Amino acid sequence: MDYFDIVKRALKVTWRYKALWVLGFFVGGGSGGSGGGGSNYSQSFGGSGSDGSVPMENTFTELGRWADANTTTLIVVVSVLIFISILYWVLSVAAQAGLVYLVNEAEENRTVRLRDGWRVGFQRWGRTFMLNLVVWLPIFAVVVAMIAIFGASLYGFGSGGGDAAAAGGFAGICCGLPLLGLVVVVVGVVAGIVLNLGLRYAVLHDISFGQALARGWTDLTGKRGAFVFMLVMIIPGFVYGAIVGVASLVIAVPAAFMIIAGNIATGIGLLVLLVLALMVPGAAYGTFVSSAWTIFFRRVNGMELPLEVREPAPVRSDILPPPPVPAAPQPPYAPPVPPAPEPPAPGPGPSPEPPADA
Repeated sequence: MDYFDIVKRALKVTWRYKALWVLGFFVGGGSGGSGGGGSNYSQSFGGSGSDGSVPMENTFTELGRWADANTTTLIVVVSVLIFISILYWVLSVAAQAGLVYLVNEAEENRTVRLRDGWRVGFQRWGRTFMLNLVVWLPIFAVVVAMIAIFGASLYGFGSGGGDAAAAGGFAGICCGLPLLGLVVVVVGVVAGIVLNLGLRYAVLHDISFGQALARGWTDLTGKRGAFVFMLVMIIPGFVYGAIVGVASLVIAVPAAFMIIAGNIATGIGLLVLLVLALMVPGAAYGTFVSSAWTIFFRRVNGMELPLEVREPAPVRSDILPPPPVPAAPQPPYAPPVPPAPEPPAPGPGPSPEPPADA
């Protein structure tokens, strides 16, 4: 299987159908936020130094006083943020199934409509939610265990319980945490592959989440190329992360220095602009990843259309058309032969002689 051809095909689909970026934003590439401040933001937190900046030691004190004086506002803001987070989560679950459906429609040369993606996404919402819950629940349990081990280890160090407690804490940090971290990585990779395959079985084959997970696990263990394709997808992920990381540092570092120096409004404004700027590439990358896994799923399961149907041959403008084939020579023109003249009509016969006298 040509894995890099799948990546190129996913890039073409992502660039051609930009309406899919709306779903890609909710799938995992996008991030959002709101905020900002007026030009008098720093003055609202108290006095400033001779250069107009707020002393760092007074900043947190003034923030605490402002929070105490605006408790109602904070409650409203937090409630709105919670509502937006829940709404975003609901839409993200629907977007996962909708994006799989629309990429499949694009590969089938059918019309891609965003409303059809949302319709299918909400029809498969419960199935998609259960897939995510069953797959990521074990990882969540391992993370909770890591936090518990880390807390118990710190307690062993600081409780003063003697050498045994200290040795137990040291063993927990040096042995338990790395081992559990390795388990998280391995389980996360396996869970990601099974979830990607199972989601496409659930949406495109219209089966239950249990059957979809079973088929996804069978594809992974049956050596059908899913693990290799996951390794291939690390390359575009690394490129995307490097570009976004460098671009983020260019803005985030100056913003952090501005906040430390007391120019809080300017620093927060730059961070908000950074978040808004990252929405578009994040949405495009989320669309690309989902498209790549859908195209891989189609090829593994024999759903791919022939190449001439998927990619009609382009018209080469740099090649002259072949000369026209000359027509067969026609015989020289001959005038039509005039019709033969008709014979003249016969005249009247001789008149009869009168009878003789007797």
